[in-house]
Amino acid sequence: MEAIVDASNETIWATAFRQWATSVLEQYMLKGYVVNHNIDSEDC
Repeated sequence: MEAIVDASNETIWATAFRQWATSVLEQYMLKGYVVNHNIDSEDC
């Protein structure tokens, strides 16, 4: 039973982490922190 509770807690934590990471990446893209070096390169 304890393993089921641990797995459930890890799943909840993992879901919350993915949601947080997605929101952070979205904000970085909206604010221009994410740079595509292939597009921004002078070699292109």
